[in-house]
Amino acid sequence: MQIVKAKRIEPQVINSALYIFLGLIPIVDMINGYNLLENNSIGSLVGVVFRIVSILFLFFLIIQKNRILRLVLLNLFILFIFLVVYINYFRTKNVNGLIDEAMYATKLILPILYALGISNAVNNGIVDEDIVDKILTFFSFLVPLTLIVPMILNLGYSSYDLGGGYKGFYYSNNELNILMISITIFNFWQLTAHKKKFFFIPFLLNSVSMLLIGSKTSILCVLLLGMIYFFRKISIQSIIKILIVLTILIFLGSRIFSEFFDEIIFRFQYYYTITNGSDNIFNFLLSNRNLRIVPTITEVFLTNKSGFLNFIFGYGHYQQFDPNVLQSIMEMDFVDTIIWYGVVVTAAVLGFYIYVLIRGIKRKADFVYILIYITIFSFSIVAGHVLYSALAGGIFGIIGSRLLHSDSKIKNNH
Repeated sequence: MQIVKAKRIEPQVINSALYIFLGLIPIVDMINGYNLLENNSIGSLVGVVFRIVSILFLFFLIIQKNRILRLVLLNLFILFIFLVVYINYFRTKNVNGLIDEAMYATKLILPILYALGISNAVNNGIVDEDIVDKILTFFSFLVPLTLIVPMILNLGYSSYDLGGGYKGFYYSNNELNILMISITIFNFWQLTAHKKKFFFIPFLLNSVSMLLIGSKTSILCVLLLGMIYFFRKISIQSIIKILIVLTILIFLGSRIFSEFFDEIIFRFQYYYTITNGSDNIFNFLLSNRNLRIVPTITEVFLTNKSGFLNFIFGYGHYQQFDPNVLQSIMEMDFVDTIIWYGVVVTAAVLGFYIYVLIRGIKRKADFVYILIYITIFSFSIVAGHVLYSALAGGIFGIIGSRLLHSDSKIKNNH
């Protein structure tokens, strides 16, 4: 099969550039979040510029010694998305609407480009094979410090409007949650499965930071880690160790962050009440998202006079501001995608992410990466804030690249 060869640049230069580029993801997101939370005139400009540069750089990595068929399929997919953007522009005939649609389209594309760009660079020997491990290790120290240090200095913002939790200068606590969960699982696995004691410190830092965020997902993550640990390492000695660590964490947390815990408990009680959680636990766990799906799908696809056209090409993201269409944002990524971009784009995106998972399982990728990938994928389905997020989508794409690229041991076996 024909291979496309791009102009050669020294691998060391590309390797170093990729490390810098990936390391900047949480920093740029924090700067962008600060601008948005402060209603700064810069707004999201920093994030937009970084996203555009990211797309160009990742495209450069993708075309390095890649197969023409893969490039053709990728470009056809991207062209179809922007065809949908153009079609939706004619519905509103609003330049702001066109810009909004285009920006959201780039957000949807970005995690896919992360997965394809990094994996292709690794497979071609352009960048380090263990780049994902190193980046996650770097994030394991950087991200919790960007939360803990501002909190100590009494800076930053609460996670929720009602109070409770803490997210530093990050704009979305949901997106931050995804990143924190990913690196905490990574730390936990390195510490327990690979017996790397060095990871105890970042695991402790990230566990404290997850308590600071104070979301349902953070708490569920701790339970998930406990289940995984007990299923894989069932021994009296191991159980005692993990119980000691958890006891220390709970004790320190209750002493140092008691005010945060009180606010979080109050918020949970409040939200449990307004979501009728006592009648249906799914309302509470899904924050009432499940109640918005049927009315919106009915309005957009079934009773709308352009229902079939909407089903194929979507209703458009900018149309969410139409006062006649209520609650068109589901905060469940694949439901939002089918509403905004239609069934064709949704099937292609969903198919790609399922393909990445299957490929990782077949290639026998390290279990921790499969676990993180499934966790993020599941979060995207039920809670959103992944596919359209630079921070969460970035980590999703990075982990996806680890499932796609070939390990040297697998290459040698073949």
